[in-house]
Amino acid sequence: MKGFIARLAKIQRQASLHITGALRSAPTGAIDACVDILPFPLLIERIVFQATSWLVTLPQLQPLGMLIITDHLHMKCYML
Repeated sequence: MKGFIARLAKIQRQASLHITGALRSAPTGAIDACVDILPFPLLIERIVFQATSWLVTLPQLQPLGMLIITDHLHMKCYML
């Protein structure tokens, strides 16, 4: 998974370079700030957080909601 994220981060960097017209030697963080894009690892973390928040707030009667509740109870057994 890390290799896949690294490839996507490289693509994001190339896109940011093309958008800004910056040189390849420019730091990625500075280019992302100019383009107003989150660094790719933070972007992935934000998307995962949003998806998790959405799943957790589903009603219990919804089929995915029931799966989340049973998985949550299953995880509690391992945490004890």
